[in-house]
Amino acid sequence: MNRRKFFQKTGALSVALAGLPLAKRAKNADAARDKYMTELDRSKSDQIGCTLYMYHKAVIDLSKATDTEKELDIVVSYYKDPKDILNAKSCTYTFKITGVEAFKADNDYKIIKTTGRRMRKDEYPWPKELPLNPQIRIKMFTTAALLDSNGKVFSVMAYSDPSDNDMDDIDCFITTACVTERGLADDCDELTTLRRFRENYMRNTVQGRKLLNEYGTLGPDVVSAISKCANRSEIYDYLYRYMIVPAVAMIKGGEYQQAADWYEGFSLQLKRNYC
Repeated sequence: MNRRKFFQKTGALSVALAGLPLAKRAKNADAARDKYMTELDRSKSDQIGCTLYMYHKAVIDLSKATDTEKELDIVVSYYKDPKDILNAKSCTYTFKITGVEAFKADNDYKIIKTTGRRMRKDEYPWPKELPLNPQIRIKMFTTAALLDSNGKVFSVMAYSDPSDNDMDDIDCFITTACVTERGLADDCDELTTLRRFRENYMRNTVQGRKLLNEYGTLGPDVVSAISKCANRSEIYDYLYRYMIVPAVAMIKGGEYQQAADWYEGFSLQLKRNYC
């Protein structure tokens, strides 16, 4: 790399690191929210996916839940092309749980009632099929369904178990968390590219092996810390756009050393910001 390109790359990295969102600690930061999300079909266009963030404690015993634990977030995203996640449009609303009752057709499920809708992001309109304060049918740790105004299923969301991360793939821990947050599959282009880079380049260099060893410890700590942040979606979105996407572009362009330096710079800053 010539000196001009070197300074351009290091300057771009400095700007990207400076823009990392500050952690906004949740009021009950000792407990991460539970997450349910739609599994997208990446072969189909014009899809709507939903993600639910909530605390199971409110479903188990609403009377003992704190005000924070009674809140839940629903993200509705429109994917014109599920492979082009960056251009997805979404809206995010916060609701307060007002009641939890048994689902008459199946006692394994509960019906969550909500009120007090508060808009947090509105680049995509709230679907007209949904009531302003929707109900959710949930089987904890398994599935949740967002119900439309007629009580019919609008979107089915599967439970996202944080313990399902493959420990053999610990080197991609943060990357996996970022792409999972966006509803991408485990075999998406980003993860596939970075895994090949890890095996074919990183493991064969002194810097790469050192970074992988450090990352194996750092990754779970960073993901655990971010999961306790009230603005976790904002943080993961930033990491996807400014850490993962540029690194993948460098790898595909044959700039392997630059990609390694890019990830190393982010790893150090992530530790400072969130751990």
